Amino acid sequence: MKAQRPALATLAVLMIGLGFYPLLAVAVAYLWSQPKAGHVLLLILGAVIFIGLSKRKFDFSAIRIWSLEAGLGKVIAVTCALILGLVLALFSSAWWVVGAPEISFSEVVSPSSMEKLLLRVAGVVGGLALVSALVINYRKQHTNEIQIRIAEQQEQRDQRQTWNENFRSAAEMLSDDHPAQRDAGIYLMSFLVDTAPSMNQAQVAVDVLCGRVRSSFDPKRPIGDISLDERSEQEEFIREYNAEVKFRETIIRLFRDRLHSDSGWQALSYDFTGAIFPQLDFSGSDFSGEVSFRGAVFLGGQHSFWNATFRGSVDFTGAQFKQALVYFDDANFASCEALFVRSKFSDSHFTFPGCMFDRARVDASWSQAKNTTVDFTGSQIHGTQWSFISAKYEDCEIMIDPVKFTGGSMHFQRAIFTSGNFLLVPPRAGIVEFERSYFHNIQISLHGPMVEGTYVGFPMITAKESNFNIMHPDLLGGEFEVSGTLSDSSISFFRSKLSGSKIFLTNVELHETEVSFAEIVEATGGSVDFTRSTGRCPEGLENIQSIIVAYGNWDSPGGPRSTRAESL
Repeated sequence: MKAQRPALATLAVLMIGLGFYPLLAVAVAYLWSQPKAGHVLLLILGAVIFIGLSKRKFDFSAIRIWSLEAGLGKVIAVTCALILGLVLALFSSAWWVVGAPEISFSEVVSPSSMEKLLLRVAGVVGGLALVSALVINYRKQHTNEIQIRIAEQQEQRDQRQTWNENFRSAAEMLSDDHPAQRDAGIYLMSFLVDTAPSMNQAQVAVDVLCGRVRSSFDPKRPIGDISLDERSEQEEFIREYNAEVKFRETIIRLFRDRLHSDSGWQALSYDFTGAIFPQLDFSGSDFSGEVSFRGAVFLGGQHSFWNATFRGSVDFTGAQFKQALVYFDDANFASCEALFVRSKFSDSHFTFPGCMFDRARVDASWSQAKNTTVDFTGSQIHGTQWSFISAKYEDCEIMIDPVKFTGGSMHFQRAIFTSGNFLLVPPRAGIVEFERSYFHNIQISLHGPMVEGTYVGFPMITAKESNFNIMHPDLLGGEFEVSGTLSDSSISFFRSKLSGSKIFLTNVELHETEVSFAEIVEATGGSVDFTRSTGRCPEGLENIQSIIVAYGNWDSPGGPRSTRAESL
């Protein structure tokens, strides 16, 4: 019966239309018989429609919802009525455009007229039937779409349920005491990351794996000569230790392998806060998300970030490196942030050959390093901001000798250097500043040219038993500054060329400190300023006499001297 309702509704609409046709024809004839009445009616109708549309935004979605929720017969009837009204409106408009000719009705209907009328009626019936078919097909199509959508949603619910069940199983396996079960849990969890319905769920699975790496762990192996009894007592500990190390290495190896390929793992975040790493290998890994090693401990062993790429941020805040060998060879810090704030380095070695810093930000403020080597030889640094505020370095070897060093800045404000060596190749058009830093028994060596736009400054420093060697550079327009207090120290310009550069040795107190220009190769252009400097008279002033703009108040056997002639 329900299937017959659309056809019955269409037939009813057609019969009503045919029944009202004579009355409608008489009404139209009467309307258009009035002077200009049709014109006025059409204008009023157009104005009403225009005002209605301008006052309210027409919501077609409401019509669509109604057409899907209402009964099929009702929808077909309304659609046919709208189409008949539209046809009538178009006919009336066309009639008005051609001058509204008078319509005459003959009392006697001829066979030919009847035939034409029947043909028109058949056309109307066919058109309404076509409309009904279109409505029915539209409803069927929408019903199919709803069914497909429901099936997809059910499939997604099933997938989520299966994923959640597997996730609980993997989490339980990771906590199992048996090594084989834990290893199986690792690979099941990695499978869940690959098949996660959403990135949030993939992140949850990765967080669980990272959590196992962060879990409590005693990294101390039994060392030294121990008796057979002691060895017997510690065999179980040794087995558990080796199994735990292997377990953690398996997780890290899984991360590394997934981070090699374009598998979606790169965009996830990795949190190793507080983890302990006897050794670590993230060679070739590509991190686009955040990586945290906050408070992590890197023990004696090799920790490799060879050829790794960091695009988001990597955080070593508060990390500890103890007798660690850390390799960043060929790594890439691309517009990322690397934090070593308050980190501690002891008896460790860091290398960065081939490493690329491109518009990155590196912050090692308040960090502490002892007996540690940091070697940037062979790296490339472009437009990177470095901060070493209040950092402390004791017995360290620091070599900032990149292949290319352009732009950016390095700030060592209030840093403390005691013993060790510091080699620096100044950046081209960049800034290196040691404001208010403290140096004791340190060797500072500057190599390479200082071109226009380059600034290397040691303003307001305190130096004791330290040597500042400006070796073999061509000072071609750059600026070099030293001010503060130097005791039992030296500043030497060894085989340097001064051409258009500005050297400021102003407000310097030289206590048993030598300043030497004795081995200057060339001094053409630029300036050397000794304003308000005191202490021993520098050596080799005759080599730079032409570019000195102000002399200091220097000591001599006969007392202090400040004039140019006396100084020379």
